[in-house]
Amino acid sequence: GDDRPPLILFHPRGGDVVCYLNLVRELAATSDGPRRVLGVTAVGCDTDETPLDGVSAMAERYLAEIRAEVPSGPYLLAGWSFGGTVAFELAARLEAVGERVAFLGLIDSAAPGPRAGAVPDAGDDDLLRHGLAAGLDADRARALDEEALLDALVRKGRENGSLPRHGAPQALRRMLRVASANGVAAAAYRTGAVLDAPVHLFTVDEVHADLATALVDPAPWRARTSAVHRIRIPGNHHTLVDPPHSAVLADRLARALADAADPAGSGD
Repeated sequence: GDDRPPLILFHPRGGDVVCYLNLVRELAATSDGPRRVLGVTAVGCDTDETPLDGVSAMAERYLAEIRAEVPSGPYLLAGWSFGGTVAFELAARLEAVGERVAFLGLIDSAAPGPRAGAVPDAGDDDLLRHGLAAGLDADRARALDEEALLDALVRKGRENGSLPRHGAPQALRRMLRVASANGVAAAAYRTGAVLDAPVHLFTVDEVHADLATALVDPAPWRARTSAVHRIRIPGNHHTLVDPPHSAVLADRLARALADAADPAGSGD
């Protein structure tokens, strides 16, 4: 029954939007109240379609699908990590065709650099991430090849009920393939776009013990937008959407959405 514009969340590097489940549940319990939320998953995440490995190609496809569902603005966009990169590109394209982006939330997303660099070996990094998710320590995860890691993930998923009894290896291979393609896209993405819309940048101050992602610097974003509102959140880059941190993120996201709806009442 909510007639407000929906919040549109873009997938992180893993390609799925299940990571936002706790955030969305807790967002409904905030002062913002229940609102419609749309999630954009990566191509190939749950099909055999070839994943897209460029942000431009993703934006073109996602823009068509979003406008079929939400034909006109104001648009509310957000994304975690690589999802923020995609959200920024979508915001630039929407503004370019005269649409209003009322909210852009970048959840611990680093700004693109001035030039394209070497494409990293995304596969090794993703294997480590998923090995940790399977309950392995970092040294054990690094020692496994893809097949052995898939076996460990399947066992873990069947034990906790997160994976079906059949078809799990195929789903996990898709996940790794999509994550690798998104890593290539993130490394290659560069843009000269400068948004009219301000950016709400949610950042953490902690670093994961094994996945030492660099802390996000807000300074480079200031060249890409009319204003940057930095909002600090607990956790590290990899845990900020999980309880108990997701509840704090939901509360601060709700406040930022309220500020976007009432710009006169917002502040840095």
